[in-house]
Amino acid sequence: MPRPKAKSSPSDPPLTPLSFNDGDVILRAGNTDFKVHIWLLRLSSPFFESMFSLPQPNPGKSEIPVIPMDEDAASLDFVLRSIYPVKRSQITSIEQAQKLFAIAEKLDVQCVLEPLRVSLTQLLAAEPIPLRSWAIATRYGLEEAQRAAAERFNPAVIGQPPPQELAHVSALQYLQLLEAYRDGISLPLYITKKGSPTAS
Repeated sequence: MPRPKAKSSPSDPPLTPLSFNDGDVILRAGNTDFKVHIWLLRLSSPFFESMFSLPQPNPGKSEIPVIPMDEDAASLDFVLRSIYPVKRSQITSIEQAQKLFAIAEKLDVQCVLEPLRVSLTQLLAAEPIPLRSWAIATRYGLEEAQRAAAERFNPAVIGQPPPQELAHVSALQYLQLLEAYRDGISLPLYITKKGSPTAS
C-alpha cells in the first residue's frame, strides 16, 4: 500500500514581515523589524509577560522600544503570525517544524504548537524512513504519526546508521517498538516529554 503524502498546495508569494502602524514595540531579528503590540505578546506568552514586566529603558518620547531577538526572521514571523489572526507561511520540511517547536517552547507560546503538530504529522507521513518518523513523533507526542510510523517499521534497518533523532527517545521506548513488531501487536504509546517517557 503506498504511503500517504503530505498535503501540498501551489507556492504562495513570500509574506512580508508582520508589522502594524500602531505597534508599541519592535522585535528585531537580524535586520528585520516586527512592530507589534505588547499587550498581545503578554497575553499569549508567559515569556513575554515576564519580559515586559521588567523595567524597560526609555528610548525617548518619539521612539518605541527595540528588543533584539535570538530567533531568525522567518521563524519569528511564523510565531508572531500564529499569535495574530493573520495568514501564516507554510511549513515545508521536518527540520523547519522541529526548529519552530524549539522556538515555541523557548518563548512559551502555546498557540503555536497546535499548527506545528498538524504540519509535522503530515510531513512525517511522507518521511521515507519509518524509524526516523517514529522517533520524531515520539519526541513531540504526535500519537497519530507515531502509530503510523510504527506500522511501517521494519527491524531490518538494525545495523544501518540510525537516524540522529533516535537520540531523543529512551531505550525503553525503542525496546517497546521492537517487541511490538516481534509480537505483532499494536504499539502502546510511550510519549517523550522533554526526555522523560510516560505511559499512556
